[in-house]
Amino acid sequence: SQMEFGDAASPVELTAEDCIVFQQLEIGESCPTGNGELVNYVCYDIDGVGTMVDGETCLECLPPPEVMETPPPSPTPSETPTVSPSQLPTPKPTPCVCEPDTLTASWLCGSTVYYCPSYITGVCSSQMEFGDAASPVELTAEDCIVFQQLEIGESCPTGNGELVNYVCYDIDGVGTMVDGETCLECLPPPEVMETPPPSPTPSETPTVSPSQLPTPKPTPCVCEPDTLTASWLCGSTVYYCPSYITGVCSSQMEFGD
Repeated sequence: SQMEFGDAASPVELTAEDCIVFQQLEIGESCPTGNGELVNYVCYDIDGVGTMVDGETCLECLPPPEVMETPPPSPTPSETPTVSPSQLPTPKPTPCVCEPDTLTASWLCGSTVYYCPSYITGVCSSQMEFGDAASPVELTAEDCIVFQQLEIGESCPTGNGELVNYVCYDIDGVGTMVDGETCLECLPPPEVMETPPPSPTPSETPTVSPSQLPTPKPTPCVCEPDTLTASWLCGSTVYYCPSYITGVCSSQMEFGD
């Protein structure tokens, strides 16, 4: 696990601004701390259970002991309730969620859109149609972290209504707008959209034989959409966001120096 690669005694806390910088790192990139490349990172779910990712493999990473709770004892056979199939609840359809390789960076609260200028240069056009297009509001790094933990329908910290929808952006600025049930592609704002190159004429279209096509690479391990990346191994040092988690997952800590 992650801490077996690093210094288990002293994981380093990050500021809110540094957390945003670290969240945009890719495996193998130089860390902003100047002490090596990003070796792996851990995404945590709401219960503090993590998934460690090194770009190729996934490894479950349990929460630290101080936040783990003892599960209630299982009921004895005489206490186990019997439920007929007709009493079982109908499973709900899976709601739309963002892709793992995107960042949530704009939110609609009431009729006002808020966004993180550290992530994107402007709010996607489709979301602005729901709000006041003239005045999307910039958020600070600390506020971005608070907004990223909001669920659809929850009261916004700005006090002007509930969260109506949010948008996750990919590296090209193309967004997916989520309202808890449906997904809608959300194009980047006009000022950052580029005119695509003209399609080649039939005579210019290259022909490629099947033997020349590259062999597809296996899909690398990525974090689930309902998790937050909150700890990173740079060189031999682990950094984490105290705004997200109370400690680095214990599976990492057990194997540290």
